Amino acid sequence: MKITIHHTEVGRYAHISATTGQEIDLPLEDGLPTAQSLRMHAEMRRHQQCDSRIAAIIQEAADHYESPFNRSNIT
Repeated sequence: MKITIHHTEVGRYAHISATTGQEIDLPLEDGLPTAQSLRMHAEMRRHQQCDSRIAAIIQEAADHYESPFNRSNIT
């Protein structure tokens, strides 16, 4: 998994490249830490009964982002 955080004029967003080959782009809340914002997106997808695989990937990305052992895959 690779996570890239982009900062733009209108805010920031995360680009997640999952090991399954999926590419996910998500806007991040400015007032929340990145991992918490990712978890919010995962929870929304679970609540809306969207594809549970995408929610799981987003949750994994939040865990991955917080782990000090995975910092080499985060830019």
